[in-house]
Amino acid sequence: MTLYHGTNTDYERISLKIGLRYKDFGWGFYLTQHYAHSRI
Repeated sequence: MTLYHGTNTDYERISLKIGLRYKDFGWGFYLTQHYAHSRI
């Protein structure tokens, strides 16, 4: 299964506290199976 994350940055490790706590769905690392959805 291929998963996409909407970013133009390469990550070596995932940190759940980098995102904005009260934006969108809160802290987390969100993925999608659909490439087009990752580019919104």
